[in-house]
Amino acid sequence: MLPDCILACIMLGFSMYTYELLGGPALEHGAYLLLALLLVVIWRAQAPCLAVDDAKLAWAEADTSKAPPTPSKPAAQRAVNYEAPVESSSEKLLLTSLVDEPVGSIRILVGPAGAYGGRLNKNEIILEDSVVSRVHFHLSCVRNAFYLQDCGSTTGTFLYLAPRESRLLSMHDHIKIGDTEFRVVDASFHGKCPYLQIKFTKGPMEGITQRIGVSLVTIGRRTSCTLCIENDVTVSGTHCTIEFRTATSGSSSTDDEDESPSGFYLTDLASTNGTGFRLSPSGLPSEKTRLHHGDVFGVGCTRFLVHHANKLQDELATRIA
Repeated sequence: MLPDCILACIMLGFSMYTYELLGGPALEHGAYLLLALLLVVIWRAQAPCLAVDDAKLAWAEADTSKAPPTPSKPAAQRAVNYEAPVESSSEKLLLTSLVDEPVGSIRILVGPAGAYGGRLNKNEIILEDSVVSRVHFHLSCVRNAFYLQDCGSTTGTFLYLAPRESRLLSMHDHIKIGDTEFRVVDASFHGKCPYLQIKFTKGPMEGITQRIGVSLVTIGRRTSCTLCIENDVTVSGTHCTIEFRTATSGSSSTDDEDESPSGFYLTDLASTNGTGFRLSPSGLPSEKTRLHHGDVFGVGCTRFLVHHANKLQDELATRIA
């Protein structure tokens, strides 16, 4: 308002000065006065617009300062594929420890979500054993079937043979009998003189290499065994055998018998502490191995007997009947 009055006074004074200076008629003086009033009207018409624009700008700035910043593109989101497992008896696994030390006799129920086992407290199955790795093994469930996998442990995860069960030996197989371990380092399954060469990696015979031919070899603690491991009390008297077998095929009347390839077969003789095959070399994760009802696997000093919940229910129903 004050600038408007000042401007009007200036214009009025200018018109009076020109009137006195020029001595013009009253018409010219009126023209100057009318021009001064017109300028005042124009100025007043623009001032509110400027004030409104300034107010809008100030409000917009204040509102923008309070509003959260708008990102140029949406933040990336991690996709998580999760399917809720369906609880059922067929999707549960019961583990029973077969060795009392160091964890004591325990029974563990594993659901469809699976479980990790090792020395760390974050594992579902905690084994306080110095030879067990921090995250040693993993149990997973896929389509109602459970699988065992070694997670790259140092001392390995072993899957044991059933009593009297035989298995074909291959290169780099790692076998555990009691606390003694050996590995297949060389083999020839064809020709006139097939052979198998093993090297003991743990136990009283550590570092010794033994060559095995086509003759049956018995391994045990008794002195009558072909390979006598006398100083390992965890090895049974006659623990297992290694023998060469030629290729055989099933009879024509029986279609479900598979052909057995020629090679060296390891057979457990119902030993006390079992005969186990290591799933993978030290530090390397293994492939997933399916677990069946009655299987036994070992981690460190502990062996677990595997039971499927539905099979236990069927056995219980049979006994009651």
